Amino acid sequence: MKKMFAFAALAVATFAGAAFAAEGYSLAVRGGTGKVNEKITSTITVSATGEHHVNKEYPHKVLLTAPDGVTVEAAKVMGVVASETQLTFTVVSTLAAAGTKGIGGEVKFATCTPSSCIPSVEKVTINVTAQ
Repeated sequence: MKKMFAFAALAVATFAGAAFAAEGYSLAVRGGTGKVNEKITSTITVSATGEHHVNKEYPHKVLLTAPDGVTVEAAKVMGVVASETQLTFTVVSTLAAAGTKGIGGEVKFATCTPSSCIPSVEKVTINVTAQ
């Protein structure tokens, strides 16, 4: 029964996108959908929370690992600071066949308070679907 529940939770996360929070930030992953052999755009968003803000000087990046049948436009994607509290990564991929594939990623970013900066590393999976 526990295995069935865990599988159901994974399935919901796969199709709904993933989000989680830690002290000072929340992170959301939104996988894209599209057609086979066409570009599919996905996003990773980091939102600073509480008294934290995004460190504008830090080299925010996501390092990607694509599975077989998936190509990514870039294996390293730099983050774009959209505001004091939001950082966005745009991942462009192409699937060679219909279905859903998970692109692995390691997101490196930093949020700060008035007195300190906190670099963070989070592992994510970006689920992309082609029809």
